[in-house]
Amino acid sequence: GDDGNATWTLNYTARELTDSLPAKVTADDPTSFNFTVTVTDDGAGELTAKVNLPQGGIAFKNTYNPDDVTVGADGDVQITVQKTFTGRANNAWLESDSFVFTIAAQTDGAPMPENATVEVTNKDTEVGGVVGAYTDIFGDITYTKAHLGDAMSKDFVYTITETSPASNGNGITKDTHTATVTVRVTDDGTGKLKAEVTYDNNDAKTEADQQVDNAAAFTNTYDAGSGTLVGSTYLKASKTLTGRNWQDGEQVDLVLRGAATTPRPEDATDTENGWEYRVAVTQNGEIAF
Repeated sequence: GDDGNATWTLNYTARELTDSLPAKVTADDPTSFNFTVTVTDDGAGELTAKVNLPQGGIAFKNTYNPDDVTVGADGDVQITVQKTFTGRANNAWLESDSFVFTIAAQTDGAPMPENATVEVTNKDTEVGGVVGAYTDIFGDITYTKAHLGDAMSKDFVYTITETSPASNGNGITKDTHTATVTVRVTDDGTGKLKAEVTYDNNDAKTEADQQVDNAAAFTNTYDAGSGTLVGSTYLKASKTLTGRNWQDGEQVDLVLRGAATTPRPEDATDTENGWEYRVAVTQNGEIAF
């Protein structure tokens, strides 16, 4: 050196070997650092060393980024809606019957499908063992490590409601309750996110729907309502006596009978097998029940 002492400069490289990094762990740049060590002989039997590090020192950094997980048709699990329709014979659906459902996020930052609605018709998947029930699924929802933040597991809560028109067709009553769906996303620590979907149907309108654990369950009911058949307009008969004229005081009774379960005129009387309604006829002509 300038002071007459012997000086040596030694060059080193510190490098991270990435071949054995855990799954989904990557090495951030830079992965190597060059530095020197200056060795000085003071001539009196002492060696001193000075390490010359790069600016910022030697700092290796790694990033863990597991694979995303998708809930939907492209994933292993889905968010499903089940619609049961009752009231018609055999709980039959018409081709025109359709029911629209909407999903809404209740957890801040929860991802959503591209389309927040799904329409259930009788062209969708039939539910085995439940007459008049069909299911459909919402579109794909993708969860990433960023959604979890520093957590290894997180619940994402959603609500599902029926958003069909209130009347939804003549005689069809809309199901107005709200179902809750929870998607639990877990990082397995080996580079994969996994999703589990659970349903809360406790507020469903029917006991059967409350027991459903693999879908958000709703039931709509068809009721044709009531109507009046006006006998004087729609239920007529005629009586004709031929061969002679009616005599004073002559009368013929016409009887309309029905089973106990069939609708009846207001003045019908009960019988052993149902009911009957009598009309007294005293002359030729048209009569009405």
